[in-house]
This record gives sequence, structure tokens and C-alpha cells, in this order.
Amino acid sequence: DLRGLVGSLTAMLSACAMEEGAQAPAASAANTSLATTYNSRGNAQFNARNYAAALADYDAALRLAPNFAGTLRNRCNTKIALNDLDGALADCEAAIRMNPNFANAYNNRGRIRSRQGNLQAALADYSVAMRLDPKSECGIHNL
Repeated sequence: DLRGLVGSLTAMLSACAMEEGAQAPAASAANTSLATTYNSRGNAQFNARNYAAALADYDAALRLAPNFAGTLRNRCNTKIALNDLDGALADCEAAIRMNPNFANAYNNRGRIRSRQGNLQAALADYSVAMRLDPKSECGIHNL
């Protein structure tokens, strides 16, 4: 169940944070592991529609591992849910800069641009997403 998963991930994060506190901060495997755990808990919070908690977890993950395009995409989705379209757009653009072949980031940027009324730019983003991942159900739905 989702509450059990969030509880388990919270306990893991607490234990990892205690271990991390004893070590000097660095871009280490431990930081990457902890960032992945924050990202996973953020996903669980997002799926439970706890958007503020999801956003906090994605922020924590990105502080530890700022080059995770997938976490930026997840935070983008959360900001869309919170109606922070400018913040969501910034996250999508950062994810695309990190990984220009990240179809989901183009798809999300298309969703944002569509909601902002920029339909030409949205269509261009959806087209890139479909070119990069022709089997994507999101891209097919949006086109």
C-alpha cells in the first residue's frame, strides 16, 4: 500500500541522512543513492497527490544530484499539478539541456506550452517527442 511505501522510504531516508551527516558532502555514490531514494519517495507522494511533499523530495534529490534529468522531469510534473507553469517550464528546459534526447521532457514542455496558449510551440515539442520515442502513448495522445 502507498502509505506503507512512503513510510518505508521515509525510514530509509532518515537512516541514509544520518550516515551522510557523518561524512563530508561530495558527489558520491552515497549522495546518488540518497537522491534516488528522495526521487522515489517524491514519486510516491506525487501518486498520492501530496504535491507539496513531492516537491520537497524532488528538491532534496536535486540538491544531492543536480544532474538528474528524470528528477527535473518529475519536479516539472509536480509544478504542473501545482499550476506553477513557469517553474515547470524552467525544469523541462533544464532537463532538455542535460539530455536533448529526453522525449518525456519535450512532451511535458508541450503540455505546458499548450496550457499557456502557445499551441505552435506545443505542437513542435510533441513532434520532437514523437520523433525521439515513436511508441510513446503520451506523445500519440497529445498529437
